[in-house]
Amino acid sequence: MKNLSAARTYFAVHGTLAAPKDAVADGVAVGQWPANLRKTGGLGTNQERATERRRLLEALDAGWNPAWPVDWQRRYILLRRLVEDDSATPGERGVLGPVLAAQCDLERPGRPRWHRPLARLGHRMIRRWRRIGHPFG
Repeated sequence: MKNLSAARTYFAVHGTLAAPKDAVADGVAVGQWPANLRKTGGLGTNQERATERRRLLEALDAGWNPAWPVDWQRRYILLRRLVEDDSATPGERGVLGPVLAAQCDLERPGRPRWHRPLARLGHRMIRRWRRIGHPFG
């Protein structure tokens, strides 16, 4: 339970369990621990225990074991928080705006599945930033 408690601490700060492998919270390697759990058989060989571990992790972060690269997930969460929290500075909006707006085209069929959340984020960013009169909205 120490690992899960530390994972909660990390998640509260960063909004994801897609931590770099060297990340530490509450003295626990919260980057290495989920990385080990993501490996085949990482949740354990006992099905009941593995199911419970998966349930606890998914309750904390539904994206704890993404179908795409963990580095990408970590960067996506950072971008999403900047857009959704309106915490991006005008300078960051100037950089993020064109990048995320360009991603809107990536939501079409045939693109890798992991591009879709970024495309949806681009659509949300455009709607939100239009309301505040940002030139990239």
